[in-house]
Amino acid sequence: MLLRPSAGTVRGGARRPGGAGGGAAAGGGGRTGEAQPSRPGPRSPDGGGHRGPDSSPRSGVLGRPSRDLLGGTGDPAWCADRRGRGRPARPLRRLRGAAGRRRQPPGTDIAGSDRGVGAVVGVRRQMGKHARPSGRGDRRGGGNGRGRMPRPGLVRPSGLDRLSDPDLLPGLDLLPGLNLLVVWVTTACQLRCRYCSMRGGEVAGETLDPGLFARALTTLGIGPGAEVQIAGGEPTLVPDVLAEVVSIAHAAGVRRIGVQTNGLGIDDAFLSLVRDFQVGVGVSLDGPAEVNDATRGRTVEVLAGLRRLEEAGIAFGVTTVLTRQSVGSLSRLALLLAGFRGARRLGLDVLRPVGRGRPEDLPSPAEATAAIRDLCRTLEWINARRDPPLRLREAAMVDCVRPAAYCPAEQGRAAVLPPSGALYPCSSLVGLPEHAAGTVDRPDMSVLRRGLHPPAAGCASCRVSGCRGRCPARRMVSATASAVDCALRHAVASGRREEGYAYAGR
Repeated sequence: MLLRPSAGTVRGGARRPGGAGGGAAAGGGGRTGEAQPSRPGPRSPDGGGHRGPDSSPRSGVLGRPSRDLLGGTGDPAWCADRRGRGRPARPLRRLRGAAGRRRQPPGTDIAGSDRGVGAVVGVRRQMGKHARPSGRGDRRGGGNGRGRMPRPGLVRPSGLDRLSDPDLLPGLDLLPGLNLLVVWVTTACQLRCRYCSMRGGEVAGETLDPGLFARALTTLGIGPGAEVQIAGGEPTLVPDVLAEVVSIAHAAGVRRIGVQTNGLGIDDAFLSLVRDFQVGVGVSLDGPAEVNDATRGRTVEVLAGLRRLEEAGIAFGVTTVLTRQSVGSLSRLALLLAGFRGARRLGLDVLRPVGRGRPEDLPSPAEATAAIRDLCRTLEWINARRDPPLRLREAAMVDCVRPAAYCPAEQGRAAVLPPSGALYPCSSLVGLPEHAAGTVDRPDMSVLRRGLHPPAAGCASCRVSGCRGRCPARRMVSATASAVDCALRHAVASGRREEGYAYAGR
């Protein structure tokens, strides 16, 4: 029987009126990905501080906010409330351009906001319970457009700062044991992506037994505080199984639930499931139509799915596979997503040359570096005109510095459950016997908890030190993919430094 939460239930134990929600691969109130559209937040039920537009507590060490990375400032009504005044936040925005500083009147952000207070690029300063933003430049981190980075280890990313990729979630190092379970509800898919590691569409798909998932929650100790990410295959091809898995996870106390989809099956039933259980949503899209049609296909239908999410008031994130075909169009993709008010995060996954993926489809490190730097400049331009902001997932990862923000599997904190019932530490290793960790009924916890390969030589002294040696799966399958992955993170860190942002190992 499908259990539905009460209308007032919210992730993390807080309560608010029921309504539409969702996110980019697990959003809302502490879930992964982009959860709730920005809106004024109520006071905490216990009176211990305010709740901002992402519904995260604004008091206490772990509840302090960090200003949106490569993004804006959230809801102006909340900012005015923080200052203790009844007037709205400053109505003019200061932008940097080729001709120097200039003023721009309200109501001109490219995402169609009519609130008149756009996002300003910067990093939200740490604000304690009694702190107030400064007067001049109060929405710009001290008046110069360059806020201070949060001190490492003090800030847990809010719901809107969660990652959209099932294998990469920040904040999981705050809890002991396994904190992430990725469950493949099916291996079937209606697309034939040219780089699919599972060769989707070529073989008959398997479907997960929901009872197997329920046993896995118990065996692995997955409960309150952990994450469940639903992937495949394409989860929307088995809507009944998808709904039952979400219901089982919710009944077990899991409140961070996300689903990664290709966007073709976003119908009314899917939207209802996302709203009822506050499930985060991540969508795969490789670029504008000519690029995505070449690598994945059916772009028009995917964009229609994004529009349905937006019309339902559900925020989402987008994940792009970085290939030689897509690397040159990242900035155009960002501009495309900027037109969707529900788009909150863009994440980049370097191609893994397994399955249908070929080494020659990888971009060179130089191509990746140039494209990422251009993307960062484009996002800066977008977010100076857009509220809510469009964040770059990798920027948050570079700034986070916690190793688990890069890869919980490398830290021994993740498990992946395909329909076969076998267990693996990472989605990229599914089907490789040497990396199997037993089965649901007979798990080998030592394999899961020992983590993956140690960092590569020289990585310990790297300025992007929280990375701990790039993606372990890419290190194992391809030296070229690993080099591109490294170039991506260095390019993001370099772009952050040029714009006045702090990062690990500066």
